[in-house]
Amino acid sequence: MGALHDLLNELDGARVHDVLVPGYIETAYGTPEFRPLGGTAYLHLDDRFLRIDGSENEGSLTLRMVDEITMPATLEREDDEFATASLTSLFFIDSGADPPITRIRYAVNDPADADRGVVRCAEFRIGSRSTLFFDPMSLERLRIAVHDGYDDWQRHDRDREVVGYVEEFVWEPEGSS
Repeated sequence: MGALHDLLNELDGARVHDVLVPGYIETAYGTPEFRPLGGTAYLHLDDRFLRIDGSENEGSLTLRMVDEITMPATLEREDDEFATASLTSLFFIDSGADPPITRIRYAVNDPADADRGVVRCAEFRIGSRSTLFFDPMSLERLRIAVHDGYDDWQRHDRDREVVGYVEEFVWEPEGSS
C-alpha cells in the first residue's frame, strides 16, 4: 500500500495534541473574526502534523505527514492574516490528555490510491472514546464528524458512491489487540 502503509507505520504510538483548521482573520466587517478555509485539517502529533486534505483530489482525502502548517497560496495575495483554530475542546471527551490514535477505519475507491496516500474517507479513534471522521464529499470539501460518522457513511452513503469499487480497512497500532 505504499505511501499509506508508510503513514500508518508513522502513526503507530502517535499522540494527538490538537485538531487544527487553517483560516484567516477577517477584519473588513467590524469585529475581527476567524474564517476557516475549507478542505484541510491537521492533527498535531508529537513533533509533526498529519495533514488531511480534501481539496486536492475531488471526492477523496490525501493523508500525509508534514513538519509545519503552511499558508495556502490563495491567502498570499490577500490582506487577511493567516491563522489556525483549535477544535480539540469541541471533539475530545478527555481534553488535555494527549490521547493516542488507537484505530483508523478507512475506505479506498481504487487500490492504487493507497500507494499515493489517498483514501475515500477515514475515521480516527482517539484514545478510548473519541472519534473523528473526515469525509471530503461536502460543499466545503472536508466534513468533520464525531460519534458514528463512519457508521453513518456506511449506512447512508457507501452504496451511493459514484465509483463502483469501495474497499474498507481497519488499522490498529501494534500491540493494541
